[in-house]
Amino acid sequence: ISLSNPRSESKSIAGNLTVAFASKDATILKVVYRTPVIKAGEDFIKTLVDFYNIDAAKQKNQGTEKTQQFIDARLDSISKDLSVVEARVEEYRRHNNLIDISSEAKLYLEQTGFTDEKLAELELQKSLVDYVEKFLSIPQNEYMPIPALGIDDKDLAKLIGEYNKSLQQRERLLHSSSESNPVIVELTRDIQTQRSLVLKGVESIRKGVEIKKRDLSRQDKIIEDKIKNVPQYERELSDIMRQQRIKDNLYVFLLEKREENALAKSMTVPVARIIDDPDSTGEPVSPKKILLLCAAVLLGVLLPAFVIYLRMLLFPVLKDKKMLERLTSIPVLAEISK
Repeated sequence: ISLSNPRSESKSIAGNLTVAFASKDATILKVVYRTPVIKAGEDFIKTLVDFYNIDAAKQKNQGTEKTQQFIDARLDSISKDLSVVEARVEEYRRHNNLIDISSEAKLYLEQTGFTDEKLAELELQKSLVDYVEKFLSIPQNEYMPIPALGIDDKDLAKLIGEYNKSLQQRERLLHSSSESNPVIVELTRDIQTQRSLVLKGVESIRKGVEIKKRDLSRQDKIIEDKIKNVPQYERELSDIMRQQRIKDNLYVFLLEKREENALAKSMTVPVARIIDDPDSTGEPVSPKKILLLCAAVLLGVLLPAFVIYLRMLLFPVLKDKKMLERLTSIPVLAEISK
């Protein structure tokens, strides 16, 4: 078993990995990975694409995750409120021996049903835009996508969608560049502008919601004036049941949104797919056999010659009588054979 440092190993892998467009105008990438083990290279490229899709899906689902957290928190709160109201209805009926309410009270409930439903929707929309405003005010969320909360206003929903796309684009660019890059600087400036537009949209929707709520409350008041003759017990019970219905409508609405959010999350489409399965060239791409042979022959010729020359230079040897006579004028008396 050979252990290596993950950082140095990743640098080594990156050095052997090449990613380029298949052609100038194509959206297809050619991925080449150099490795001495063919099977390992094939597995690496397939896994690389899988993790690329996982990372892209994670970025895409950041807003969905925030939406899930918001809905779960609201469901938990409303569920507790609903339990309290239901317990009040039960306790009120039992305490006052109320089996059924009169036709007048039923008429009241039917007439107020529509306004109650609209008030619940408006209250939910107000809580959604309040959440967006609070979300944007948190410093840690400066470059986090806004959750897709199902806001009814199409203009604001469009603004939020464009804002989230810009954030994703900035995140992708930062993987290969720094924040000082002119393109990223310009994109960051656009994001700041979009954020201010979203906040203005939030404020506009909040004012609109308040106006609609006042109108509905005025209609509700007219209906209440018509039922002043309803007996006290029945009227009080109607008020409690009305609160129950508002909470119930909100709860059902949020359950539907949670299912839609979960479905959107599960249907995330991979951004990349393999067109041609990874395959080897069949022949080694490195080292080059011809170059190695040429280098070996050249080295085999030059290295011995250099060694012989160096040896003669450093350790001269007298081979025979003639060599001695060329080097000196001393007379030679005799030669002794070995």
